[in-house]
Amino acid sequence: MYRAPQARATGRRPPRGEPPLTSFYEERLSTVARTAGMLAPPPVLEGAMMKLGLLRRWLLLAVLGVSSAAAAEEEVAPQPPVRNTEVALTLGAWSASSAYQGGRSGALFATGDLEARYVFHLLALEAGLVTQLPFVPNGPGWGVSALARLGVSTGRFSVTAGALVSFAPSPAPAQVLPSLSAAVRLGPTVASLGLFDRFAAAPARLSLEWHELGLGWVFPLGGEAFGRIHVAPSWAVELRALAFSLYGSLTVIAVAGIVWSPEVTP
Repeated sequence: MYRAPQARATGRRPPRGEPPLTSFYEERLSTVARTAGMLAPPPVLEGAMMKLGLLRRWLLLAVLGVSSAAAAEEEVAPQPPVRNTEVALTLGAWSASSAYQGGRSGALFATGDLEARYVFHLLALEAGLVTQLPFVPNGPGWGVSALARLGVSTGRFSVTAGALVSFAPSPAPAQVLPSLSAAVRLGPTVASLGLFDRFAAAPARLSLEWHELGLGWVFPLGGEAFGRIHVAPSWAVELRALAFSLYGSLTVIAVAGIVWSPEVTP
């Protein structure tokens, strides 16, 4: 009897109705590829995600920059008080004249001004003594004024308030006036306001100080100029001039002296 040769195992054809093995794997791979394509973000969304990543990086850099700046600012030493501890002694001349019908009469005095300020933390204590001695023995009498103020002094501003007491043989034995001194730091400039705070004479003044030089306006019509020259550690020479007119009287003061302060450096 004739027998048909058997097919080899490697070349066996699948039964009818069973898909070929290669077609099965191709279909699986095609399904995976289609699924991956559906899960991939569209081009618009992909661009938005890239921009979001860049924005996140910029925000991180900004936070790091702000943190570094804050840390550097903490390391910077705080500013010294606007008005610091010091003692100043000045000597000079004081001229006072009054106008009358047909002329003007006046007197010349030798004046001395001693001022001291002590700053402890935020507390500021100020005291001063001003003397007037006539150059002419038979001229107008002498005068002495004392002031005391209490307040605060920080790295940004300083405010002290108190009283000024003036003594003279005539016309009144004693006179009490309010005294105020205020200053605020504006960068390298310091703006100051005073009420009977200098020489017990100027009613009010407003000045600007730049480093060791200053110019100001004196109420109601006048001005002042002052400056300091550092000569040694903690020591400086001060020059000051002030002039103003009030109710027909003219007052001119020019002094020079020394200033000691632990913050003064040449």
